[in-house]
Amino acid sequence: MLPANLVHKTQQDRKAALKRKLPALRTLIRPANARAILPHLPAPGERTEIILRGDFVLCDLIPAIIAERGYCPHLRCTTLGLSPANALTLADLHRKGRTGKLTLVVSHYFRHVNSADIFAQVKKTLAAVCTLRVSRMHCKVILIPTASGDFYTISGSGNLRTSGCLEQIAITNDRTTHDFHAGWIDTVEEEPEK
Repeated sequence: MLPANLVHKTQQDRKAALKRKLPALRTLIRPANARAILPHLPAPGERTEIILRGDFVLCDLIPAIIAERGYCPHLRCTTLGLSPANALTLADLHRKGRTGKLTLVVSHYFRHVNSADIFAQVKKTLAAVCTLRVSRMHCKVILIPTASGDFYTISGSGNLRTSGCLEQIAITNDRTTHDFHAGWIDTVEEEPEK
């Protein structure tokens, strides 16, 4: 076993090395990169499987789809957690009239394990525009019904937090699939704060 001071130094070195790499990584992560998915959106009744390269945050795909396909009457998302910046993206969609209702379910892990400041910021940002529930779950689903008659369900490994690694998603354009997920998302119960 390493002495505690050596372990601490090793952790500091790792954090410092990551911090030096972040500016280079951030130059690759751009919201505009989400638009590369738009030509591959499935037609009604179809499904598209995608591996994301980590060059945009999954949350960036939501406004890109809505801009492409039109108003979303009820945007529903389930995620392990999300960043304050992504909470602002969702709130802005609602404030700009691009979405009607907004429902977001996050994991209890996000509320209890992550920085209390981050959860508080997200909650404050979304308070006036969103039904926000915390539950014991690990599902990652985004539902985007659109004015153009599409019913997109995005599911996979990606959360609405950060980027920088490979993620897998499937996009289905099917009302039955959308309604199945909407049904359970709308009935997820809030886990009481302990």
